[in-house]
Amino acid sequence: MSEIKDLIFDDLNFNKGTFEGGVLMQQSLKRFKAGRSILIDKDNHIIAGNKTAEVADELGLKLRIVEVKGDELVAVKRTDIDLDSREGRELAL
Repeated sequence: MSEIKDLIFDDLNFNKGTFEGGVLMQQSLKRFKAGRSILIDKDNHIIAGNKTAEVADELGLKLRIVEVKGDELVAVKRTDIDLDSREGRELAL
């Protein structure tokens, strides 16, 4: 599996989303690309990040799955961003 569309979205997702939230998510992912991960279970059901995955798929972002058992914290390292740059500070928001 290497595409977001192959993940299984949660029909019972608590986050129903708002129009404003969708616009902000779209703008952020368009401008800065991905800055955080989503969480999926062993069967590729999305536990957290349904809205992020939806917008990322619309924008054609790639999917990389990192397999862990929960005893590791996964840190996403952006090699193209510096915290003290304008983009870094905006992404921190």
